[in-house]
Amino acid sequence: MDRIIEFKGMDLQGYWRSGNLAIVPKAYNHVSAGSYISNSSGAPFAYHVRPETVVQFSGLVDRVGAKLYESDKGIYNHKPVLIIFYDGGFYMVTDDDDQQGVDHLNSHTAYTFLKTGNIHDKKKAVHDGKE
Repeated sequence: MDRIIEFKGMDLQGYWRSGNLAIVPKAYNHVSAGSYISNSSGAPFAYHVRPETVVQFSGLVDRVGAKLYESDKGIYNHKPVLIIFYDGGFYMVTDDDDQQGVDHLNSHTAYTFLKTGNIHDKKKAVHDGKE
């Protein structure tokens, strides 16, 4: 099974946008330098997003069907955890600096995971109902 490559990022108005990621290193014609997430219409229509909020989709959903991205927070085995992307894979790490608190994110662990938010939500995100 192929993994869906998808990113999401918060646009300049505080809305989460998901799709393909394009990074424009310097201004060109009428496009400003920055990070962009394509919308459903595709290029050249895209949302300018805050680069520090851009995260990658893991290809998995939690136990209620919410898509899981890196930097998502949630509950796993009754502990608060954070999803990270490291060395080519997605992992869950606990917030308590417990060396034993790392687990690989896969279809089995995702099934018992409950997403509670994202570390970037504190930036006044407005959810568009797609996450």
